[in-house]
Amino acid sequence: LKPGTKYYYRCGDPSVAAMSSVRSFRTMPEPGPSSYPARIAIVGDLGLTHNTSSTIDHMISNNPDLFLLVGDVTYANLYLTNGTGADCYSCAFPDTPIHETYQPRWDYWG
Repeated sequence: LKPGTKYYYRCGDPSVAAMSSVRSFRTMPEPGPSSYPARIAIVGDLGLTHNTSSTIDHMISNNPDLFLLVGDVTYANLYLTNGTGADCYSCAFPDTPIHETYQPRWDYWG
């Protein structure tokens, strides 16, 4: 990716008309004296709980130049975004072959 460039993308599967709206992001500028200071938001183990949205909103309100997600995006088998509990996501697919990992079951494939 080129520094200081805005890129546009869509996610989904066009074969079943399941595409997101067009989204965008801008890469960090070319390193140099005029590109600093930079504001960087870093989060890990974000989860999917009743306060995940407020955590993301707080980071966005601080207008970061870069948002870095270091892993552990979600534990979607415990919560819904409205703050209520949900049944085990993985348990809904007991016959799914597990070949991506040595673990017996995981919340997210792909």
